[in-house]
Amino acid sequence: MKSAALSLCLSTALVLSLVACGHLWQASLPLHNKVKFVWIPIAFNQGKSLPQAAALLTATNPLETMAAHEQSLLAGTGGMSASAPSDEMVDSVKKNTALLTSLGVDSVPFVLAKNRRTGEVVSHNGAMDTAALAQLLGVD
Repeated sequence: MKSAALSLCLSTALVLSLVACGHLWQASLPLHNKVKFVWIPIAFNQGKSLPQAAALLTATNPLETMAAHEQSLLAGTGGMSASAPSDEMVDSVKKNTALLTSLGVDSVPFVLAKNRRTGEVVSHNGAMDTAALAQLLGVD
């Protein structure tokens, strides 16, 4: 299944995320120079998360847009405002969400990666701090 993702930041960590995963976003920031994070926005509901996910996918500057959005969520202000997405973007977000559910995952954030030290495929469901994320990914 093909997904639409925003690739920010040389090992890759695939992160399936509802656009409200601010704590994991913050934890990942210090690792952006060590790991390529591919954030795959999903939407579990038809409320704000679907238009916000679509807006992230079409952002001219995904890193800046994601940072501002997650900061707004952490501040309790609801994230970025987003207009109604195109049918194409709705389809992309729905495919991303289907990818998540096809993996048997029912909550986010979900991280899927290859540990750089061990070569093992690793996964984690839920937020974590920077040290735990670095350990999961096998980076210093």
